[in-house]
Amino acid sequence: MAPSLTWLQSLRRVAFELCQTVAIIKGPPDIRPWNTSQIIWAGQRAPDPHDPVFAYHHLGQDSPYVAILGTESRACLSEFEEIFAQDPLYAGSYGMTFLRDMLVGLLQMSLPDAPDSPVPSPYWKRYVAPAVAQLRAGSPERYAEAVETALRALPAPHAPTLVVLPLAGVHTLGTATLAGVTMLPEAICTSDPDLAHCGMFLHRLRDLQALADRVPVVFAKVTVPAEPGLAVERAVQRAEQLCRLLRLLPNPGLADRPLADPPRIDLDASDSAAFYIAETSIGTHPIPVRRTTSEPQGRIANWRVEPRLQGMPWRRLAQLIERGPTCDMEARLLTGLRYLGEAVAEPRAASAIVGALHAVEAMLGAPELGERPADLAAAVGGLAGGDSNRRALLQAQHEELALLAWQLMHDLDQAVSAQSRADAVWLAFGVLEGLLGHEEVQGYRDLKVLLGK
Repeated sequence: MAPSLTWLQSLRRVAFELCQTVAIIKGPPDIRPWNTSQIIWAGQRAPDPHDPVFAYHHLGQDSPYVAILGTESRACLSEFEEIFAQDPLYAGSYGMTFLRDMLVGLLQMSLPDAPDSPVPSPYWKRYVAPAVAQLRAGSPERYAEAVETALRALPAPHAPTLVVLPLAGVHTLGTATLAGVTMLPEAICTSDPDLAHCGMFLHRLRDLQALADRVPVVFAKVTVPAEPGLAVERAVQRAEQLCRLLRLLPNPGLADRPLADPPRIDLDASDSAAFYIAETSIGTHPIPVRRTTSEPQGRIANWRVEPRLQGMPWRRLAQLIERGPTCDMEARLLTGLRYLGEAVAEPRAASAIVGALHAVEAMLGAPELGERPADLAAAVGGLAGGDSNRRALLQAQHEELALLAWQLMHDLDQAVSAQSRADAVWLAFGVLEGLLGHEEVQGYRDLKVLLGK
């Protein structure tokens, strides 16, 4: 399906404006102000050398040229991304990093002696080949035309990309699939139909196996219909939510300390990149967010999560992670999981309490400002409680914890008791499990009806 002509014209206009707001210099950008001899080309509204607010992109790893972007340049990039996102077919296939790489890469290729490689994202180079012939340094018109040509060459929808991520703190004897993520022990990778014949992946696997003081790796496989960069981003998001779910299920009673310290159930910090297999390319891509808290890599084999996964609430949550939210309450549940899953693994008790209370508010809070803390506490008691005494106890407990969390927001180094941490995590866990049992609740209005408000 061809893209909308109006959409293309809008993007072409913004590309023209972007070229007008960029300066290209030769030499280091950190010598201020730049010498006149350094400037290769500057648009009519390019950043002034004395402007304290600017960013820069090196145009190729070995290139002496640097693109200087000021406040107006970044505004153009943001507008380009907003317009691009208006077409759901293209927005579902290409990420913002891809677009910025494309725009900067075309600036790189517009220079008279620009090398054909390396460019920021090699896997999009084939899409811009027809556009390069139209480029000419210092011509916003030719640059905008080249951007439009490159956009027309992008296939939409994009073919599926398989993303493989290493996990830490996860142990499985065989292949297991949950939330649209297939967990694959390294021992059976050589028999997996997607990986067995991929020499680049097997070489990478051997490198991981050669590390000292290691335990067997478990890989997460996710298939995403998008270009590799966006596919990795979405695969990481889903894998992280799966890790948060797995942290909650084994025994939330261990809430008076981090659930695993170390290792924690997480993306494996001993590796720095995701492996991907796309329709026409294979390689690695940097993982967007790296943490060191999952080192050293380990396995936690004594936590039995399978029985809990058979329960309706957690099966429902796994399905939500896989397909995404379709209503307000499902979005609240996934946001609550994000906060609570991080709180459970948080080494600092104060941060864990704040995170757990954020989870409660994300799931039960009113959409408008001005809700009284007592109303939220009553909602907690009504949902997570049992008889009237239990409800009153939980309501009072939430009020006490909410006051503590408010104090901790201003001082996360404040000492708090392990019991307060455990109470906050358990409270949020009860709210999440309770809400998952009410599929009829689609939004805050339904929630008020459920709670009898």
